Amino acid sequence: LMTTKNARIFFNLTTFLFCFLMFNNLFSQTDTNKTSIIKTKGIIGFGPHFGTSTIIVGSETDANSITSYGGWVSIVPPTTWGVKWIQFDIAYTFFKNSKLADSSYSALLKIDSSVPKIIPPNTHQTIDFALRFIGNPSNRINFYATLGFTYFKNRFGVDEYFYTQRKDSTFNGFEDTGFGLCGGVGCSYNLDLDFGTFSPTAEYRASSIMTERQLKRRNGEFFLSQIRFGIYFYPKF
Repeated sequence: LMTTKNARIFFNLTTFLFCFLMFNNLFSQTDTNKTSIIKTKGIIGFGPHFGTSTIIVGSETDANSITSYGGWVSIVPPTTWGVKWIQFDIAYTFFKNSKLADSSYSALLKIDSSVPKIIPPNTHQTIDFALRFIGNPSNRINFYATLGFTYFKNRFGVDEYFYTQRKDSTFNGFEDTGFGLCGGVGCSYNLDLDFGTFSPTAEYRASSIMTERQLKRRNGEFFLSQIRFGIYFYPKF
């Protein structure tokens, strides 16, 4: 369920994105340099991305700037629709957290020599579905804001070890899935070629699980902060 803290965070984020979009729209309307204008993009763009992901659980940082990677797709409305300032983005991100400290696992290590010395890592996957709002998508350089929702899938290595190997009844599983809101800001550069448009892109994306957590040991608020760098290619069909 959405907590008061989460609701406040995303209200502030939505307000910021709205102000950002309005400022960018006013700024782009003053740009009359024709060299900054590109041709119409293709209707779909895709490519890889990489960056870092930080997890905050409650008020503590659970994973700090872990390397992450994935792929993204952006869908552009057909020109016949007359809608140029919005796109629909889908982004998949994966990362593994091996920098862990767990008191239960450390206590078991002291009394059982058969326990693996290295703490099993956590793996995290997200799929973002978001609308991208652009002040002027025909400009060579675009600043944009995004708002949407995220599907989360978390797999916790220590929980899996206790649940499957030790048959510990205090653990009710090791996978946690859920949905939540996401939002962010970004910048892209559009390089127009005969066969398509290349758009190197950098963005910041924040998301948080809003549904009820499923695991007994993982019931705190889950907030994810991601920095992404990548490229979109929009082919011309």
